[in-house]
Amino acid sequence: MTSNTQNKGGLSGQLRDQILDELCDRKASLLLATPYLSFESRFLEREGDRLRVRAGMSREVAQNTLAAQGLRIRFSWDLSMFAGACRILDFEQEEHRRTLVLSLPESLGLDEQRRSYRADRTGRSGGSLGSTLGGEVRIRAFALENISPLGAGVFMREGRGEEWVPGAMVQASFDLEGGPAFSTRARVVHTQGNSVGLDFSEPLESGALSGVQRWVDARKAEARHLWDNRLEMRTRALEAARPRPAPAGLLLLSADTQLSEDIKAAMGEALPTRICPPVMAPYKKLVAEPPLLLLLDGACMGSEERRRARTLLETQPPDCPIIILGRDPQNDHPRLLSTELKGAAYFEWQPEKGAVLRMLAQGLVRKHWKSED
Repeated sequence: MTSNTQNKGGLSGQLRDQILDELCDRKASLLLATPYLSFESRFLEREGDRLRVRAGMSREVAQNTLAAQGLRIRFSWDLSMFAGACRILDFEQEEHRRTLVLSLPESLGLDEQRRSYRADRTGRSGGSLGSTLGGEVRIRAFALENISPLGAGVFMREGRGEEWVPGAMVQASFDLEGGPAFSTRARVVHTQGNSVGLDFSEPLESGALSGVQRWVDARKAEARHLWDNRLEMRTRALEAARPRPAPAGLLLLSADTQLSEDIKAAMGEALPTRICPPVMAPYKKLVAEPPLLLLLDGACMGSEERRRARTLLETQPPDCPIIILGRDPQNDHPRLLSTELKGAAYFEWQPEKGAVLRMLAQGLVRKHWKSED
């Protein structure tokens, strides 16, 4: 029996597997982290005790750098950071994708080093760092990676992060997209590549503090909303990844059951017929299993019914030929609809014309799908 634990040792067993499966379904981002460097990656797939992630580095870097040091995966879960130790099992390279195969961490532990929530959806926010070194003034531009009222992470657009020595005091100027612009003294706490971590060792002035707090709180609320709705996002991702069934049969949009029986008799086994009222919810569900041909009943159609039918078919295109069935020679609305819908055909329906409609339908299917079936 697989254990399912959440304790001081971390998340393990079934709970760990469920978390990793969800992250893989959403292709969520993660960091492949060692004590000295990290690489951005994405979850791809879990197979038993093996985890596949996207490889953004060469085979040599994976084997000589990541595999030789204490490797962990780090990722966001419920607005906190979690991590777990792992090792590289394999490096797979296909024509357009490189994949790392990792062992599953025995447990996933909380790895939150920040004292307050940092917003990492920063848009086009940026700024600059300034300092004086040996009498020389240095000012370098950066893009903002994350920020809280207590500190920030920035990516240097000019120069290298190593120019800024941990422990040094710098003057940091920020321009938050859709938020305040402010300057403050900050202490460099770490550097890695072009990334620099800053600590606001001197508290922000009250005006800047309240502005940053409101800006961060708005993004935290957005992040919470995304987290709370992640299961819906996961369902959508699974549906998008699911192979779409092959087009088959005929879909009739009508509320007339007698017409449905007449159409079924006319089509026979050539085009098995499904019927659906011309309403978005059931139509959207049925068209997910795509038909070879769509028929729309034009009985009693007026200007409002024509508008609703056009909106329905333009909002959720069936990706197949469309035939508009006229039921009354004196009613021009079905014919007008066929001219408004690109590529739609018009047919004046009468039960005795079933064979003619079948031949028209088969011809449109062969032409559109380029098939002799």
